[in-house]
Amino acid sequence: MRELGIQKVMKIRLYDITTGEMMATLKRLQESTFTNGQETVFLTNGDGSYAASFDHSKMASISGANSRISGDLVSLQVGGDIESLTTTTVISHEEVLTVTGNSATTTFTATGTADAEIKFAYVLDENGNRTEVKLTQAAVVGANAFTYDTATKKITTTALVDGDKISVTYNPTASKAERISNLTTNVSATVRVVADCLFKDVCNDQLVYGQIQAEKGHIEGAFEWSLSEGGNPSMHNFKVDFLETCDENKLWDLIIYDKADLT
Repeated sequence: MRELGIQKVMKIRLYDITTGEMMATLKRLQESTFTNGQETVFLTNGDGSYAASFDHSKMASISGANSRISGDLVSLQVGGDIESLTTTTVISHEEVLTVTGNSATTTFTATGTADAEIKFAYVLDENGNRTEVKLTQAAVVGANAFTYDTATKKITTTALVDGDKISVTYNPTASKAERISNLTTNVSATVRVVADCLFKDVCNDQLVYGQIQAEKGHIEGAFEWSLSEGGNPSMHNFKVDFLETCDENKLWDLIIYDKADLT
């Protein structure tokens, strides 16, 4: 094999190990790392010098961070399908409203049980913080109760004056949405891995292409997103540990090729 320099992993493709169906493509890689290792123990002499070595437990993995949060990758990491929802009320919406003329109007239509679509209205102070005062939704306006009309989206109350602000939480209707559920009974997936890499033939200074292929790799279920305000957008980190298959004890192949040789 020629002498090579590796520049980057261009993309990582993940496939179903049974059907061959593509499960995810990671092509916005901020960083990636290929790791190959093994455990070594040594037979030592009385003076502590090494006399022999015994190698075992070979391993390999590929890990990194995608610059985009991939729904397909999340699905594989948590073991849950991506659901396409239609006409759904699963979204919890919170907003601040200003009272005018004993009423305030929600942006969207609150759904749920009649006279309990919103349940509570929390009165805010001049700094926008919740006070100890809260109003409860009811069928009739009262001293500490408000009503809600789904037809007009109007909250009516006599307990507040013009300019008072309230915080309300309710579930509007979304015509469509997507959902991935992380169930405790589901675990991360095992996939076939193809990592497309860019190399350079050091001797002739030519770009060549390569692939790291693993017939079986277990995706780690642990990942984290940085949600800090004002920071850089979060990376989506991942790791795939290569496994040997039932057919052979191979962990991975490295394949180097020129595109000119493809037909």
